[in-house]
Amino acid sequence: MTRILSLNGLIWCAGMVWRDYGKRPSAARLRSDGRREHATHYARYPGHPQSAAFLTISRAHAKSGINCLAIATATCLGPLAYAEFDMGGGDLWVIATDEDGELLPGSDQFYDNDTLANLRDTLGGQPFTRRQTIAEADLQDWFRQLSPTPVALNPVSLHARYALIAAAAALTLVGALGWELYSAHEAERLAREAREASEAALRNRTPPVPPSGPSEIVAACMQAINQLGPLSHGWALASLQCEQDGLSTRWTRVGGSLLDAPAGQLADNGDSMDLSIAIHPQAGRAGALREGDPIRLFAGMLQRAGITPSIGDGKAGISDVRLIAVRFPWHADPRAIDWNSFPRLAQVTLRRTVLTRDLQTSNDGYDITAVFAATGATP
Repeated sequence: MTRILSLNGLIWCAGMVWRDYGKRPSAARLRSDGRREHATHYARYPGHPQSAAFLTISRAHAKSGINCLAIATATCLGPLAYAEFDMGGGDLWVIATDEDGELLPGSDQFYDNDTLANLRDTLGGQPFTRRQTIAEADLQDWFRQLSPTPVALNPVSLHARYALIAAAAALTLVGALGWELYSAHEAERLAREAREASEAALRNRTPPVPPSGPSEIVAACMQAINQLGPLSHGWALASLQCEQDGLSTRWTRVGGSLLDAPAGQLADNGDSMDLSIAIHPQAGRAGALREGDPIRLFAGMLQRAGITPSIGDGKAGISDVRLIAVRFPWHADPRAIDWNSFPRLAQVTLRRTVLTRDLQTSNDGYDITAVFAATGATP
């Protein structure tokens, strides 16, 4: 019968049933023999693969780490030794070794006086060179010389292992199902967020701003020009130019100093100041286009007003597009021209000289250039 002992701070196992198989037995063979012995676990003899032992202990003790008292004692006794240990209560524990120091049959068992006599008769032919009897009072001192001898215990029944495998499989299945549910939920969440983001983008999308037509640009230029005062702290407005990129002005010093000049870029050794002002034309193009050649239509309109324009090639800003510039003086408000009615009108530039070089007021009106895309372009 297996006994669990606590000696010198270690847990020991005694009363194991030992067998010598002659060669290393398989785990299936040991489990089968263990069931016949009504054992719960088996252990292999360290260093002697042909030998194994069977024992019956609780699962808690099996997990706690067990030392084999028989192997440690046999190692301490050496070959051809026989020892009887009085374990108390009339029980005698016996260890007997052969010439190789291995346990002989009948070792590691508990006997009373009657059964011990039979064991002595069985082992009577062994040439033991050392015999010992250890009294109960000397057990602690004797066992204190033993070295730890841990053994690996294996369960005879695989029910616990199968239960662990089944539990692991169940956990894996539950985990797989959980992951599938999580993945489906996450995919649904991501799809919902993408849909909501797309809907929000559509709601918050800034509608495209249509380009401004020539009439809208000229109107924005005139609005900016009309807000200019001719004099400012000893500086006078000398000239201006306005087109779709903005209003450019030049101011001339007429008594002030740079300390009083409008913010801008210096010119003429500090006697002039160039200032750029942004314009804000309305988006889109109002009105309808006339049908016909734009140059004939525009030049004809000027001739009816008594103006003779100068017509020449404009600067090519786009490849494969021929530009024609129509330059003319205009003494009225440039907004009086229906600019948006002329097809392929690409740009309008307003220029005006306010002060001459001798600081005299100029009454020449506006110098206007209208650039048309003659071919390869649409209005």
